[in-house]
Amino acid sequence: MTLNRQLGTVLLALATVLLEGCATGSPRGRIITGADLPSRGTPASEEVAGSAGGFPERTADPFQVVQEASGLEEEARHPAGAALYLGQARELLGRLAKTRVTVKNVAPRQVLYWLLREVLEGGERVEYADLQWRTERFWLLVLVRPDGYVVTALTGTPLQRLGPLRLVEGEWLAGGLRVGDFYFSRGGVFYPVTEALRRADSLPLAELGLGRDPINAALDGAQEAMGEMAVALAQSILHPIRSVEDLAQLPTTVALLIASSPEYFARYGAMSWEDQIREAARLWTELLEAKGPGYCSFFNTDGTPKYWYVKSGKFNQLMTQAGRQSRIAERLGLQVTWHVADAKIVEFLRKEFKRAGWNNITVHHTAPAP
Repeated sequence: MTLNRQLGTVLLALATVLLEGCATGSPRGRIITGADLPSRGTPASEEVAGSAGGFPERTADPFQVVQEASGLEEEARHPAGAALYLGQARELLGRLAKTRVTVKNVAPRQVLYWLLREVLEGGERVEYADLQWRTERFWLLVLVRPDGYVVTALTGTPLQRLGPLRLVEGEWLAGGLRVGDFYFSRGGVFYPVTEALRRADSLPLAELGLGRDPINAALDGAQEAMGEMAVALAQSILHPIRSVEDLAQLPTTVALLIASSPEYFARYGAMSWEDQIREAARLWTELLEAKGPGYCSFFNTDGTPKYWYVKSGKFNQLMTQAGRQSRIAERLGLQVTWHVADAKIVEFLRKEFKRAGWNNITVHHTAPAP
C-alpha cells in the first residue's frame, strides 16, 4: 500500500471520528448542551501561564479564528456579533461540509463541527457572546492529526510529530495519544479532558519532546559533510512556511521543487517549523547531486542527448521539468540555477533553454569534487 493510500485510509477513519465527535474521557458522540454546559468564566484560567507555545492570541475572536482556520472563506463565515440561529447553524454546517479537507484544517474543522452540533442539539439560538465563550473552551486544547502531529485545536498549528501511527485494538495512536481526540495542554504536557472539555484530574498521558534549535533540526536532515549548508539554511528560515510567498526563505531550487507539486506543498505547509527545516535541508543536499557525473551517460561527448535517451521520452521529461520550473519561478519572482558536471552538456542546455525562452534558468558548470 502506498503512503498516499495509507494516509487516505487514516483520513477516512478520522472522518468517522469527525462526524461522531469525541473527547478523551467521554463517550464517543457525546456533546455537552444546555444545562450540561459548565459555568462561564475564562476557561482553565489557572492553566494559562503554564500552556505551551503555538496557541493563538487570547485577544482574537475565537469563533472567527476557528471558522477561518477550518477553510471557510470570509463570505461563508457567520458574522461577528450576530446571534446564531438553528437554521444558520445548519447552513454553516453545510458550507463547512463543502469545503476542502486538508491535513492543516483537520483540528479546527472538528472544533467547528463540535460547536455547531452543540447548538443544534441545544434546540435554540445562541447569542454571539455565548458562542465566543463556548469556543474559548478549546483555547488550550490540542488534537492529534492523522499524520501523527499534535496540533492546536483552534488553528491547527503543528507543535510536534509524536511518532508513527500504530493501529491498536482498532484505534489509531501516535505517541500514546488517540488520533482525532482532544487533549488539554499544560506546558506541553498532555492530559485527558472531561465531558466539559476541562483538564481531567488524572496523570498526564504524554508530553512534547525537548525542542531542538533550528540548526540541529537542519543537521538532522542533511549529510554531515553538508553541515555548513544546513546551518545557513536554518538561519534563513525565520518563520514557518505557510504560503507560496513564504517559500522565498528557501534556496531557489528547493522552493521550486516544493511549489511544483500542490500536494507536496500542502503537506510541507502542514509541518512544524523544525520539520520544515529538516526536510528542506534533506531536499537541498539531494538537489545538489541531481546533475552529477553519472548524468553524463545520457549524453554524447558533444553534449547532445543520446538517441535512446530521446526515444525513451526521458529527455522530454527533463525539458518539461525545466519549463515547469521556469513558469513557477516567474510567478514567484525567482531565478533558477542548474548545476551540471559536464561543460558540453552545459552549453547544450543553455542553447535549448534559450530557444524555449526560459531566460530565468541559469546553467552553471560545476565540476565534481575530486
